[in-house]
Amino acid sequence: MSLHKIERSSKAHRESQQRKINLLTNPKSTGEQPQTMGGDH
Repeated sequence: MSLHKIERSSKAHRESQQRKINLLTNPKSTGEQPQTMGGDH
């Protein structure tokens, strides 16, 4: 049972990581500047 829980949370973690990578590589897709690069706000 706990194994299934861990698997699900790791999947969510992986998806959030993928979203971050997508933001960094293609910020225009969301219309936002990546946090790491845009220190000029």
